[in-house]
Amino acid sequence: AASATLEFTALIDATYNTYLFVFDQLIAASATQVFQIRTSTDGGVSYDSGTGDYKHATATAVNSSATLINLSGLLVGNNLAQSMSGSMILNNPAQAKPVTMYGDATGLNSTTLTYADFIGMRTASANVDAIQFFFSAANITSGTIKMYGMTTPA
Repeated sequence: AASATLEFTALIDATYNTYLFVFDQLIAASATQVFQIRTSTDGGVSYDSGTGDYKHATATAVNSSATLINLSGLLVGNNLAQSMSGSMILNNPAQAKPVTMYGDATGLNSTTLTYADFIGMRTASANVDAIQFFFSAANITSGTIKMYGMTTPA
């Protein structure tokens, strides 16, 4: 069903030091949407959205004082043939330090195939225990996001 946001408000804790999110065929309710993220430290009761809460970059753009993280520089379309797929790694969210993430995504907007790598950081030294995914100005019509916890060597 269509949702303004998809949120993971449980299970992001110190059990794993890395979390993998896999995006599969996400479709926006309208064309030319950017996929975005915000984080929370109170289990998803609120999501940080102040100027300077995040830094993010893609191959084509850098923002060092943002209110959210653009997961990709690509624009997502609004039908199955124009969906977006990709993945994101969230590093050490339970540690009280700036939390980093990185990943990639592919998508088709109209007839243009696009690909983007991205990096992001929550700038505050605080644990992240919830994540919110959304499109810039449209609902998420369909698609799946799965989360996997991973323990990586120190």
